[in-house]
Amino acid sequence: MSMMNLILYAFLSLSVAQALDNESAVDNESDDSSFAAFRAAFISKRLDQKEMVEMLKGLSANNKKQDSTLKLVLDGIVKTLDKSQQELIGASYQVDTWPEKEDTRSALSSVLENVALIAELTLYFPDFMHKHIDRDRNIVALIKWCLTTANVDRFIFSDSDRTLLSLAMQELNFIPRSDDYVNPYSKQYQVDQLKLKLEQDRLANNEKETSSRSKRKEKKDKGPSLRGGGGSRNEL
Repeated sequence: MSMMNLILYAFLSLSVAQALDNESAVDNESDDSSFAAFRAAFISKRLDQKEMVEMLKGLSANNKKQDSTLKLVLDGIVKTLDKSQQELIGASYQVDTWPEKEDTRSALSSVLENVALIAELTLYFPDFMHKHIDRDRNIVALIKWCLTTANVDRFIFSDSDRTLLSLAMQELNFIPRSDDYVNPYSKQYQVDQLKLKLEQDRLANNEKETSSRSKRKEKKDKGPSLRGGGGSRNEL
């Protein structure tokens, strides 16, 4: 995915609904057909999203460029989610149902794919996401609403995506963090690991120095010695 496509994604936040519309045209009277089309398109879109995340991770050498690109992507996602939320509310969408109307299906599809992307960004760029989400109550409320709408058990299909959403909700403190939760991509974790390594090195050096002093003391305590022709040792 080129940088131009990445930026276009940020502004347009293309929906899996495009693929859904094309495939459901074959049998637009069948809910099963439209749901199967959505599922296939969602899986395809997730692969595109993972490719985009890898590209964003590759910008880490230029933090300003990475942050500015992430901001474009996040703004595009929020704009799309806000529009989809209004459409679903206007259509009186009932959570845990697959919509009959094409417009409502498109809005739900948009919510699902963008919720998955937000989860991915949250885990790989936690410091950026906290900076731009935590203090914005409107964005927090929007994401929480979308997470409620994005019925994980029914609409998010792979175990990895279910785990992704659970970890992202823990990272954003939407749900309590498990005792063993860590995010290796957070700066705090990296600082803690550096401190731990420095402490381990310090302890290792102290142990080495203590061992060295002990050997020197032992040698000093024994004093000089003479060896006889038979190899016997006699301390003075």
